Amino acid sequence: MTHTIPDINLVPLSIRQNRQRRKLIFRWLGALGVTSLAVGIPGVYLGGNAALSDPMMGTQIERVRGQLSANQTEIPRLQSRISVLEEKLKTLDLVRNRIDWQELFAQIVNASDQQIHFTALQALGGGVEGTDPLQVSVTGIATTQTQARSFVVKLEAAGLFDRVELMRTSREELNEQEIIEFQIHAYIGEPDGGTP
Repeated sequence: MTHTIPDINLVPLSIRQNRQRRKLIFRWLGALGVTSLAVGIPGVYLGGNAALSDPMMGTQIERVRGQLSANQTEIPRLQSRISVLEEKLKTLDLVRNRIDWQELFAQIVNASDQQIHFTALQALGGGVEGTDPLQVSVTGIATTQTQARSFVVKLEAAGLFDRVELMRTSREELNEQEIIEFQIHAYIGEPDGGTP
């Protein structure tokens, strides 16, 4: 005779039923999660591809590529044009800064009031752009010392020069008449070493 041992479970029936329910709920939630992943990922992929394959998107991409290509071919031409304009600007700066010799010497002649006779006019410096210091040397004759000094004062009053100096005067005789020979240095700017 076989005897079977009865199963004895000391856990109350209500707790065992709750555990059984929990297992079923977790299995159901797990199956739902796996199903969502299995269906959702391909769905997102297919939906994304559908949006990317939209004919309007392709047209926009082609239009942007065309604009990019056109801009890239224009960049070298624009850089070349900028270089040309920069060179023109440098040339205009040179012309704008250059010394107007005609005006400069006209002012010197006007300051003489035709009482002074010039024997030499010489300009040193100024540079190509008119930015370097400039020294104008005026040698001439006057009938009196007063006329020579008056000429210096008028040159100073003209406002063309930063400094005007009467370098020398001497009495000379010309055709049995006494004259005053003089030399004036007029400066625009100062050389780096101070007084020119």
